[in-house]
Amino acid sequence: MIKKAFLAALTLCVATVSFAQNAVATSYNEEVVTNNSVVTEEAKGNSFWSNTFITVGAGAQYMYTDHDQRMDFGDRLTPAFTISVGKWFIPAFGIRLGITGLNLKGATQDGLTSESEKGHTHSNGVWYSDKHWLYEQEIDYFNLHGDVMFNVSNALFGYNAKRFWNCSPYIGFSWVRVFDGPTTSEFGGNLGIYNSFRLTDGWHLNLDVRGTLVSDDFDNEVGGRRDEGIIAATIGVTYNFKPRGWKDRVVTVYDNTEITRLRNAMNDLMAENDRLKNIDSDTVTVVKKIVAPCMVVFPKNISVLTEDARVNIGMFAEKVKSLDSGIVYSITGYADAATGNETINERLSRERAEAVLRCLVDEFGLPESQFVIDHKGGVGNMFYDNPELSRTTIIEVKSVPATMK
Repeated sequence: MIKKAFLAALTLCVATVSFAQNAVATSYNEEVVTNNSVVTEEAKGNSFWSNTFITVGAGAQYMYTDHDQRMDFGDRLTPAFTISVGKWFIPAFGIRLGITGLNLKGATQDGLTSESEKGHTHSNGVWYSDKHWLYEQEIDYFNLHGDVMFNVSNALFGYNAKRFWNCSPYIGFSWVRVFDGPTTSEFGGNLGIYNSFRLTDGWHLNLDVRGTLVSDDFDNEVGGRRDEGIIAATIGVTYNFKPRGWKDRVVTVYDNTEITRLRNAMNDLMAENDRLKNIDSDTVTVVKKIVAPCMVVFPKNISVLTEDARVNIGMFAEKVKSLDSGIVYSITGYADAATGNETINERLSRERAEAVLRCLVDEFGLPESQFVIDHKGGVGNMFYDNPELSRTTIIEVKSVPATMK
């Protein structure tokens, strides 16, 4: 029976830990597109070392063996201590490893106590009962145990960091060692209820009630009637190490209006090219050379062009020179709203547009009449939810001559 209980507890422990680790490692992204906005919901697990804790407690315990029911309950009570460390993998599941023990008292019908005789029972030689021919026995032991814990408060009512009382039943396995002669070592199963009462975010008061089941020869007496066990109740304190708590679901909303407009403009140009394939070949040649929009990105709080930006503008200018001089282009400057203030962003977006215009006209020799400049001040994230891509100036076709339509 003990082996079956132990194997069942061990299997449940491994399966639950595997499930908890998978739950922690799992993250998902869900995107919902509404008009020109994208809502991204993201849930992530915490780091491995988060939500770890240590517990120290003391209380009372008693054992039940072959003859203990013949003793008064108060005579069987002895002090108990416990210390354990553990971790919550998700709000409803955790594990812990601990040690419980000290001294147990019971009864035996074997009163041998001399060193030559000792080795059979744990009698201390004190006569207890004439009626049942019993001696007192004392056992010094410790119980090394691993528990799988289920926080039913979080499972049923949702995680709440400010909840005063959390109730966590648990099941696990034990290795119980009797270290005074005659020594024994037993594997067993255990279950119990761990109650924690919040004092602060870091400190909790706890009440732990535990039952441990071991085999019939735990006390070195085989009665052949049933297994033996230990029941303990302790009160203590728990410290929850940082980082503690659980990450909330992150909801990000960003506007795709600008990127949608540019995408539509490029689609219109492609459609126009397809339409003009069936008309005069000279016109088609011109249309095929309509230049795509050009995007120049600036560093944070800067409106001066970098060398990389000037190279891109130069390549755009060479393309413009090969096209119809009647095409008019718009130059629009932007700044990201997350940086600076409204006044600074208004100035930055204007200066960025002017810097691009001056480069096209003064450095690359294009007529200023071909360009119309504008600026939008500080804007939200324009591309890929990245504020750096909003520190930009965009050049694109504004109008074409009637002869090209």
